[in-house]
Amino acid sequence: MKEHAPPHRRNPKTEAAHRRETRWQITLPLVAGAVLLLVLAVLAGMTPAPQAGKWADTALIFLIALSFVPLFVALVLGAALAYGVWKGNQALPSVMLRGQEIAEQVNRSVRKVSDKITAPVIRGRVLGARLRAAKRRIGRLKEPEKG
Repeated sequence: MKEHAPPHRRNPKTEAAHRRETRWQITLPLVAGAVLLLVLAVLAGMTPAPQAGKWADTALIFLIALSFVPLFVALVLGAALAYGVWKGNQALPSVMLRGQEIAEQVNRSVRKVSDKITAPVIRGRVLGARLRAAKRRIGRLKEPEKG
């Protein structure tokens, strides 16, 4: 039995271009957004806030915490889905190659069986065609020539 092929390698030139594009289209905006959020948080912490009630602050903390529960579940599901897609993408080339090999084996087997099944029919038709051709030739030989 054949060994499984290693996962498909990528073109180094396109991989480098992809990394450059990822850097400025994804990483740079994320870092800039995080820095901006941090700066705004520091500025908000430095400004004097009006006196709010202790119970209002506590209630707000609990409301925010409750809103994080479904968001955390969605985050975990999204991360699991992303991990599954990543692992599937790694395994897919070798699995598809194995599938192609199996399909080729099935194709060869079906072709052999169908050739064995149709061979007598084809031989019969060939024999019939030869007999008809011989009959025509014999018929032409028996006809008197006109002329």
